Amino acid sequence: MNHDKNNHPHIVALGHKGRFVLPIEIREQLHLKEGDRFVVVVNEDHSLKFVSLKKYARQGRGLLKELGVSLADELIAERPAEAEPE
Repeated sequence: MNHDKNNHPHIVALGHKGRFVLPIEIREQLHLKEGDRFVVVVNEDHSLKFVSLKKYARQGRGLLKELGVSLADELIAERPAEAEPE
């Protein structure tokens, strides 16, 4: 595997309630902050792909529009569920 300084493996552990922490190097490189939301995709090889919700929405906006789905309405509907304690 070839890895440059911005693309080397990091080890993370699955923690309490299924959470894990991204190393500071990744958060700084990608300008991530607390509360940023992601779509997680499980690939055929069982690897995970994280895509920012904003980027995912931009990529899928046309598809959602064709299906008659409002992303804004979907996100607003999710809000109350997220506010509930785990």
